Amino acid sequence: MSEDYIDGYIFVYGTLKSLEQNAWVAEKAGPHTRARATISGFDLYDLVPEGYPGLIVGKGKIKGELLHYPDLEGAFKVLDILEGANETPPEYSKKQITAYTEMEAVTAWIYLYNFTLERTGATLVSSGDWHGQLMPLRGLDG
Repeated sequence: MSEDYIDGYIFVYGTLKSLEQNAWVAEKAGPHTRARATISGFDLYDLVPEGYPGLIVGKGKIKGELLHYPDLEGAFKVLDILEGANETPPEYSKKQITAYTEMEAVTAWIYLYNFTLERTGATLVSSGDWHGQLMPLRGLDG
């Protein structure tokens, strides 16, 4: 992995947020801190029957959390499994963006959805703030 993965931030907008069903996976990924944050220039969709969101480049403002991992490479080893980033083709891919907390703007990574959202079961979350339901796990022990 590149040096960009040594210490850094991940913006989460779905099941990895506090109080969501995969918040425990963020914990399993390593010690980190959380702060409320937003990003702009993206659209967020609720995916049914999947039970999780998909984020694509768009025009909206998205509400989520900024996770800071001192060992970002280690965190990605765990989070990439959940996000299907190592599948062929990958369900999500990583992209660097600017995220905003109340105090600062930081460069962070996000997971972007790689498939079309122009289908039945993909509903735009116009508030930009996704809240989920329970879903099955993918390749992780609970």
